[in-house]
Amino acid sequence: MSLRRASHVLEPIIKRSHVAIWKWIQKYSFVLDSFDVDKHDVNSIFIDETEINVRTKLGYG
Repeated sequence: MSLRRASHVLEPIIKRSHVAIWKWIQKYSFVLDSFDVDKHDVNSIFIDETEINVRTKLGYG
């Protein structure tokens, strides 16, 4: 799925640009490297993000 498509799919839940999704992937992709899984066996990935307010700025925890 393209990043623009992912942004569009998430739109009813939370508005995020394709650039924001790309930055998230760049920041957290190292976590996936720690799993020893054949990527061809993966059908779905579920991600839980909690948006929090820190000093008047929104962030994810």
